[in-house]
Amino acid sequence: MLIQAELVWNHPDDGVLEAHEFIPMADLTGMTVPIGRWMIDDAVATLARWRAQFGPAVAELAVRLPSRLAIDQDLVGMVRSALDEHQLPAESLSVWTKATTLDDERGDVRESYALLADLGVRVGLLITHPSQFDVFTGDLPLHDVILAESMVELVSADYPVETSATMRGLHDFLAKPFEQGIRVSAQGVESRDQMQRLAELGVSAVRGPAIHQPLTASAMEKLLAEAGDPANVSAGPQHDT
Repeated sequence: MLIQAELVWNHPDDGVLEAHEFIPMADLTGMTVPIGRWMIDDAVATLARWRAQFGPAVAELAVRLPSRLAIDQDLVGMVRSALDEHQLPAESLSVWTKATTLDDERGDVRESYALLADLGVRVGLLITHPSQFDVFTGDLPLHDVILAESMVELVSADYPVETSATMRGLHDFLAKPFEQGIRVSAQGVESRDQMQRLAELGVSAVRGPAIHQPLTASAMEKLLAEAGDPANVSAGPQHDT
């Protein structure tokens, strides 16, 4: 099972805020990197605990990096420190950020990704627009390509895959990572129809409401415990949660 960790803020007045609602302010106040350091450590600590409890049922945890954190020169050190402290194998962790972050001149995501890949950490990019199809190049050590909600919406439009220029372009783009064994997944998937169309494109994993609503860490832990009970296990396709 691949679990994705999402950064949220349980605000005392406004309730649960998603990352896009507060990270811009964190960027302005210089808090993104400290928050990110805590996020990485907490995610790795949680994964280590779950793997100790549930074994191979929890194979991997994916962590989305805010752009400001992805370009930080200490990113590799943060990840290495967390893995060492919690004695977690690097290949059980994957990190990803927006493809547009590659163009941020304040840091070098390519260098950080190369170093993380050398450690054994899986690294990925989020594709948000067809114009980013050319971001994939052989010199970037990628393990994952993630299609954003905006791309999933294109996929769910009511036209045949084989006659849509957009779909043909997406199919051609995905041929590149497929050839090199890069995993392609999609997020924000809301329906079985979207899942079917993504499967036609060769997308191997999806996450979103069609699979499961977001869970707190404690609720996820309960779900894992129930999954470990043979009475609660049923055969069927496996997807990201």
